Amino acid sequence: MIAALFLTLVPPSPSQAPLEPGDVQARFFCHPEKVEVGQPFRLILDFSHPPGTSVFDALENELELDDTWVVLGEERRASEPDPDDAARRRTRRAWTIASLEPGDPAPRVLSEALSRLIFSESVQRIETSLAVIDVTSVLGESNDPRPMAAFPNGFGRDAPILERSPWIVYTGLAMAALWALFLVLLLLRFKRKPRLETRTPPIQELRALIDNPPEGAEAMREKLYDLTALMRRSFEDEVGTRSGLTDREWLEAIRGTKYCTPAALEHMTRLVDDAERYKYAGSTPSDWALSETYDSARRVVDALQSAAAAKATEEAA
Repeated sequence: MIAALFLTLVPPSPSQAPLEPGDVQARFFCHPEKVEVGQPFRLILDFSHPPGTSVFDALENELELDDTWVVLGEERRASEPDPDDAARRRTRRAWTIASLEPGDPAPRVLSEALSRLIFSESVQRIETSLAVIDVTSVLGESNDPRPMAAFPNGFGRDAPILERSPWIVYTGLAMAALWALFLVLLLLRFKRKPRLETRTPPIQELRALIDNPPEGAEAMREKLYDLTALMRRSFEDEVGTRSGLTDREWLEAIRGTKYCTPAALEHMTRLVDDAERYKYAGSTPSDWALSETYDSARRVVDALQSAAAAKATEEAA
C-alpha cells in the first residue's frame, strides 16, 4: 500500500507527444519544491514503462553531486500499476538530498548533474526540467548585521570629538563594570548549583502530541514528523544514536539488536508505514488514520517499557 501511495506523488509534466506502447520514459522532479538550507528533500526518478520491462538497471552509473549538496540516502520502489495509464507500469528511485547553500535568488537546478547520468538504450525519453529546488537562506535575504543586544543604536561608532566627554566615558565604564559584575555572579551561581537535566519520558511526550491535535493538513503532516522522531529517540535510549539515516535504513540498522524486541520492531515498522504515506505522498491523514498511527506508537512505547523492565530485572539478578 505504501508503494502505491508513493507512486501517486506525480508532478505536472510538460506537454509532449503521447508515449508509444513500448517507450520507456525517465522523469526527474523534487519534493517538496521549496526548502531551507540544510533541510532534506527528495530527488525522484520516475520511470514510465510497459509491463514486463525491467528498469532497475536502466541507470548505469551513480548520481554524483558537487560539495554544495549532501546525499543522505537512497530508496528504490518495485514497479506498480501506473495510476494514469492502466496499460503501463511505474517504477521509482528517490535520493534524499540537502543543499548546503541557498539558491540566491533563483531556484537551484540539478539538470547539469543529471546530464552526467548514463541510461541504457531502453530509455527513449529523459526529462530533467522539473529537477529544480527553491532553497532559501535560514537568515533571510538581508545581509545587514544584526544589532548588538543590550547596547544602544550606534554603539562603537567613531563619534565626533564634541560628543566625547568625561561623563560619557564614566557612564560607559560604569556599564562595563555592571556587566562584568553580572557575569561573575551568573558564573558563580552556575558553579555552585549543579545543573539538573530533566527529561520527559517518551510516553508523556506521546500523550502531549495526542492531547493537542493539529489543525490543518500541513500541521497534521508536521505532527507525524514529530511522532516518528520521538519513536526513534525512544529506541536510541537502548540501541544508540543513528542519525543521518532514513526511517527505512534506520529500521534495518536496529533490527536484531539486543533490546529491540520483535514486538517493538513490528509496531515501529507499522508506524513508519502509516506515517510515510502522509510525510512524502502528500496525502491528508483522516482522524481514524491518525488514531491508528498513534495506537502503533503506544504499542512501541509499551514494548520498550517491557524490554527496559526485563533489562532492570536481569541487571538486579
